[in-house]
Amino acid sequence: MDHRKPCAASTITLPGRPPVRIELFDAMLWPQAPGARAGLYRVRRDRVWIMAPDKFTFFTPTALGRLLAAELAAGLSNGLPGAPEPAPPELAVGDSVRLRAPGRMEPGAPIGWRYGRVIEAPLQTVDGRWSALVYFWDGRRTERIDVALLERVRRAACQG
Repeated sequence: MDHRKPCAASTITLPGRPPVRIELFDAMLWPQAPGARAGLYRVRRDRVWIMAPDKFTFFTPTALGRLLAAELAAGLSNGLPGAPEPAPPELAVGDSVRLRAPGRMEPGAPIGWRYGRVIEAPLQTVDGRWSALVYFWDGRRTERIDVALLERVRRAACQG
C-alpha cells in the first residue's frame, strides 16, 4: 500500500452519479521517475492512478484544469454527447474584415459596414465562442469582436 500523502484532494459529487475522488500528489515524491519535475503532479482518481502509456504520468497545472473540467463535463452530460465545440475560425492575423454596423449613419439610412484588420489571433472564450481583436479604420481603434459577426473581405498577403 502506498503511504504518500496527497497535496490536494477533492470529491466531485453530481446528481445521479457516484462521487468521484480526485487526489493530487507532488511529482517530487517520485524523484527517480522519468519526467518528474517540480510543479508537476500525479493524479489518482478513485484510488487508481491516471496513467498514459508510461507508468508515471505527471500533469501541469493547466492539464489538471482540463482534466477536472472534462470530469465535470462528463458528469453533467450524464454520458450524453453535449453540444459540439465550435471549430476555430478561419480568420488569421492580417485578414481584412468587415462588420455590419447598424445605426452608424443617420436615422433611416441603410446599414453600413465597418472595415478593419485582425491584429491578434482569434481566441476562444470560456463560453466556447471565438473572438478576434480588430483594428477598425473608421475610428482608429481596436475592439474585441465575436468572429460570428465578422466577414472576411481579404486574406492576409502572407497566407496561402
